[in-house]
Amino acid sequence: MKSAVIFRLLFILVILLDCSVLSVHLTSNVYARDVNETNSQSSYHYYKQFIDHNDKSCGTFSQRFLINSTYYKPGGPIFLNTPGEGAIDLKIVEASGVSEIVASFNGLLITIEHRYYGESYPPIKNLNTPNMKYLTVNQALADFAEFIKNPPTDVIECPKDAKWIFVGGSYSGNLATWMRQKFPKLVFAAWASSAPLLSKINFFEYDQGVAHALPCRDRVADAFKNFIDPILLSGNRTEIAALKSQFGLDVLDDDQDFASAISHPISLMVQTYFPPTSPSEIDTIPTFCAAFAQAPDNKSETSALILAQVTKFFLNVSGIITPDAIKANFATSALNTSVVPNDLVSFLYQLQNHQNKGELDPWKSLTVSGSNFRTISRNKVFLIKNGSHVNDLRFPTSVDSDSLKCARNFIRNTLAEWLCVKCATDVSGFIKCQVEEELM
Repeated sequence: MKSAVIFRLLFILVILLDCSVLSVHLTSNVYARDVNETNSQSSYHYYKQFIDHNDKSCGTFSQRFLINSTYYKPGGPIFLNTPGEGAIDLKIVEASGVSEIVASFNGLLITIEHRYYGESYPPIKNLNTPNMKYLTVNQALADFAEFIKNPPTDVIECPKDAKWIFVGGSYSGNLATWMRQKFPKLVFAAWASSAPLLSKINFFEYDQGVAHALPCRDRVADAFKNFIDPILLSGNRTEIAALKSQFGLDVLDDDQDFASAISHPISLMVQTYFPPTSPSEIDTIPTFCAAFAQAPDNKSETSALILAQVTKFFLNVSGIITPDAIKANFATSALNTSVVPNDLVSFLYQLQNHQNKGELDPWKSLTVSGSNFRTISRNKVFLIKNGSHVNDLRFPTSVDSDSLKCARNFIRNTLAEWLCVKCATDVSGFIKCQVEEELM
């Protein structure tokens, strides 16, 4: 029975790991179809970007970007995106919910790499703290502003009066919002998906969000509370070492980092949840919980064994099981907390910000709502029922919920209203969706 349960869960993890586990935002894992690079109409280019926008004598570095001009017609808007904490990808410009909406506006789509990610690094020898001084939000925002002000005219034609719309999901959704806020004369509008604009260092609500989305949360919690936690709290280093070994996490000295690491596969499953797009795909959360249901009642050790096998497999396949990689990803005690400000506050005050968020997204409590941001005319928030993180940025599929379809149509019509153009897609057919729309 145990091996059958574990096999079912390992199969789920294979599906989950069809992407990079460390990049769960606007990167390859949020798309519903592949791109044939051989037949791609998009092209990679490099932009000469300032290393330090406060001291331009420091020189420049090459910032990589992608262009899709397939649907562009003169007078169309220019959509600018960054994947945030990851490399740019052809799927962003050719197989995403963004590219699908750009096409409906005859727009130009550009995705540009965030500094210090992908191939867009300043000339530094290593990633030691002194060399990270140029990795700041303000420097990143200045990168995008510089690109808009002085676009690479050798590869794209950008009319002086072109309307730039910044698009992003999660952290890059924050960047989209901040670009509209900081550079309103450059950025005409912002479309942000699942953007955690509120700042909170001790963000315990994330775990609460994961639990809320899991029907089997009691069984999972039972494994932690009645088997794993007692060992970690016992102070018995021999038993703790044996427990870590069972999970394949011997290299983690800090017990808190270990606890974080073993919860990672579950939180990732919730954060990246999307209903299957074909009968051959697994519906991950229901299947995960069904496997736990097969464990005998009141057997915390059995549930813990399931967690151990799944986590060990997950970390091995994901490539972060090596000692150096494990410590880099989970050793939070090594972080220099002195560089983290304790007065992080975000203000949303510019017009024409559109925010989408998922009902099941663990990050939801940090996203925009009428209760945690000041009320502004023409800023809109849309809640996707049963949606998770950046669901609206996936390429549309035949199994999309009415709520997700409604969210995409809503952004189309919102942009059409702001751009003063006629949009071909009518949202009226989905007005019965059980969704929350907040006009701010």
